[in-house]
Amino acid sequence: MGFFWTKERLFKKSMLRVAYLFAFAACFIATEIGRRVYRPFIYRNHIDDGGIADSIGNSLGTLTQIFLYLSLAHATRTESYRIIAFVTVGYIAYEFVQPILPRGTFDIKDVIATLAAGSFAA
Repeated sequence: MGFFWTKERLFKKSMLRVAYLFAFAACFIATEIGRRVYRPFIYRNHIDDGGIADSIGNSLGTLTQIFLYLSLAHATRTESYRIIAFVTVGYIAYEFVQPILPRGTFDIKDVIATLAAGSFAA
């Protein structure tokens, strides 16, 4: 068993891989709709949605990336948990580093959204 994938499983066809690809596509479309339609609508109409519009990129973006990696790796259950943890921790680490990056800002709602997305994927 590999840490994220094995060479034998990398090119193996399965319905699980197809399901992960569909989940990836659905999450990607939902992320883009959220960023391009939902967020501007919420901002334009001054609606308080509890920060969902602000953190939609982290919540759905995390799921998008997780399902993409799961489909590419065709991971086992253990490898899947590693991939989910790796992506989730990576997003959170990036959020904590943002204040030292140009134009970067830290937002605790993004951290919470990322944790929720990683938990949902697991």
